[in-house]
Amino acid sequence: MRLLAAATVVALLTLSAHAEDDNLTPLQKIEKQHREDAKVIDKQYENALKNTRSNAPAPKVDPWGNVRSADPRQAK
Repeated sequence: MRLLAAATVVALLTLSAHAEDDNLTPLQKIEKQHREDAKVIDKQYENALKNTRSNAPAPKVDPWGNVRSADPRQAK
């Protein structure tokens, strides 16, 4: 029974989406497809960024480290 209800809901949603596409001009259909493609690309981009970011803290960098003496007490 649940399967029949789920199939009915999917069919109704598909029909309403199909009916919506019938009223669009060819240019509007292309623009709609571009928007959907852009959403997919954005989601893939965000996932790629999440995968490349590390959770470890960034190492401390001292850009002037090679200019300073090794021991600050020596300068005194």
